[in-house]
Amino acid sequence: MFTKVKPRSVSDDIVDQMVSAIFSGDLS
Repeated sequence: MFTKVKPRSVSDDIVDQMVSAIFSGDLS
């Protein structure tokens, strides 16, 4: 997906988890 050049923040990690859950739910 996107290349993260700056250090990951907690909010970014939460957003990534939410997006992953939504995509996996839609694709499964």
